[in-house]
Amino acid sequence: MNPWGVPRREVPQAGVTLTSLLDVLVILVVFLLAFLGPTRDAPRLAEDLVLPRSTAASPPGDGVHVRVTRDALSVDGGPVLRLVEGPAGPAIPADLKEGRLVPILEERLTAARANGGAGRPVLLEGDQDLSFAVLREVMYTARRAGFQDCHFLVLGTAPEHPPGGVPR
Repeated sequence: MNPWGVPRREVPQAGVTLTSLLDVLVILVVFLLAFLGPTRDAPRLAEDLVLPRSTAASPPGDGVHVRVTRDALSVDGGPVLRLVEGPAGPAIPADLKEGRLVPILEERLTAARANGGAGRPVLLEGDQDLSFAVLREVMYTARRAGFQDCHFLVLGTAPEHPPGGVPR
């Protein structure tokens, strides 16, 4: 009895149920593994990605021109490396890469940036037949070389007298 004469009721002791706590923790671990796994900065791209055709009347002006064709890669008209034929089309040779970085291209882009290209964007000129993986490696390397902006130029395929775009 309490001091007021009212009998006390027994309150059951609160127990900790580990089952619900473990369920929540397992769900959190699965979520973190799925979204913060080792490939969080490299999204998977579709293998059948088709790049658009060009409709520009003339090529753009100021910038560091990086041209990627089925055979080679060049910076401002100077050859950098030859591409090899891979399973998904032209590819940068594996012995010239360190992961996604292409060191020889990084050297050329760093030199171009030092020779007046500091405020200019990279003008990445590509071909519709290229695999996007090659363009992604070039963009990654340009970013590592200090370029913040990357503009895409697509070589157009058209009849003998193209209405617009840059013919191959």
